[in-house]
Amino acid sequence: MLDSLTLGQFCKTSRKAAGLTLADFSVRTGIPVRSLARIEAGAPEAPMGRVLLVLQSLGYGLTVAPLSRPALESLATLYDEPDDRDDSVLSAAARSRIR
Repeated sequence: MLDSLTLGQFCKTSRKAAGLTLADFSVRTGIPVRSLARIEAGAPEAPMGRVLLVLQSLGYGLTVAPLSRPALESLATLYDEPDDRDDSVLSAAARSRIR
């Protein structure tokens, strides 16, 4: 699981790998140096908009994923098909895949 400290360190490492100082990066993003330093330090109260801008400016994005896997039963309901379909409309090949 990602936390603010890990994300901040990632931003700092990526910025340095790009050869940018905090001052350079501040000019590029429009975010004050002090705010950038706080993001890189892992401040949990850093505004999400600024964190996203930092990531985008470094060529990265943020993906959201569930913390746990859903139960098999809850996934099955996503794929349930109604029983009232008319098999006569289906081709023989389609019917053989269903059965």
